[in-house]
Amino acid sequence: MSLIAGLIDQIALGLYLILGVIFVWYIQKWGNARFDLRSTTFELERDYARTQIANAATVMILVIEMGLVVLGVQRVVVPQVREDDAQIAAAAAAAAVNVVIEDGDFVTPTRPAPQNVVPVDPVDPASLGGAPNQDIIATPTNTPTLVGTIEPNAPEVSGCDSENALLQIPANGMRVFETIPIVGTAFIDDFSQYTIEIRGGNIAEFSPVSRHTIPVRERGALSQFDPAPYENDTYQLRVMVFDSATVLQASCQVTIYVTDRPATSTPVPTVAPGAPPAFATEPPAEPEGDPLAP
Repeated sequence: MSLIAGLIDQIALGLYLILGVIFVWYIQKWGNARFDLRSTTFELERDYARTQIANAATVMILVIEMGLVVLGVQRVVVPQVREDDAQIAAAAAAAAVNVVIEDGDFVTPTRPAPQNVVPVDPVDPASLGGAPNQDIIATPTNTPTLVGTIEPNAPEVSGCDSENALLQIPANGMRVFETIPIVGTAFIDDFSQYTIEIRGGNIAEFSPVSRHTIPVRERGALSQFDPAPYENDTYQLRVMVFDSATVLQASCQVTIYVTDRPATSTPVPTVAPGAPPAFATEPPAEPEGDPLAP
């Protein structure tokens, strides 16, 4: 339904011209038929003229109704569809993003040094229920790669020189391994639509990821990107903003890296106080002598 309404909105001017030509044509036929009705005295010709008048009037009424339908689509349906699309996009972005995204410097918080530290005596391992000579061994684990990892030395962005087309997420050089929201802006004064396109890997030319007809003036969700259909490689992702004549007016292109999901941490088993360890146990010593001897 939204696709049909958007198509009607884009070609509305042509539809008005066509309907206007048809209306003028049948007005002339209606006038000629009325002239024939007044000028003839033969009943057969008068009946034919009445039929022509009725047909022309019917077509003119249909043309007027079609014009009202096109006007209603432009004034009522298209704004409602755009509002619904904006609500759906906002809901999808809210479901995908669990944190508030704000501009700022990438600064890693540092825990302040503890104050008034009280020294604690070392604990004897034997008091915990285990043997004194059994040490706790730390198991090395893989360090996971967090969402938002930025690779250094990525190619420079292309475009992105105005607020009309910007990409905040994914950032330039970002590693992507799961579905993420595409956050930025896409708008112009004579806005028609914006598209999200991708190129790279086995995709030689830019191909559309999604197409939208609602401008995004404040930084928010433009679309979503799912890396599952793409091979692990380097890709160029861009947003293209077009005017009502389908002419490109603004764009922003960044480089992303589609990778596998990083390995998760391996949980380290814990031993409850007083319980025997689950490893490094020795078999019980056999009794000395022959157990069958009297």
